Amino acid sequence: MARNQEGEFEVTWEADDGYVGASRPHSFHISPDDIEKDMSDADLGKLLDDEIQNDFEQEVNPYAKNRDEFIAWAKAVQEKMED
Repeated sequence: MARNQEGEFEVTWEADDGYVGASRPHSFHISPDDIEKDMSDADLGKLLDDEIQNDFEQEVNPYAKNRDEFIAWAKAVQEKMED
C-alpha cells in the first residue's frame, strides 16, 4: 500500500484518452481525516472518484493548438452563411 509518514494514502491515476503510449500518471494523497467510520465500499469508491475528478480539474488544462486556424475557418463559414 502506498502510504507516507502521515498515514496518508497516495492515489495514482491516469487520464485515458484512447491513445496508446501517451500515459502520464498523476498522484495525490488522501488523508485518514477524509475517511468516516460508517462509510460503505460505495461511499469510499465515491470519495476516491470525487478526489480524482478534483485533482484532474486542478492539474489537467486542455487547450487548442490551432485556435487561430479554427477562428479563420469559422469566419469563412460565417461569410458563406445567408443572412
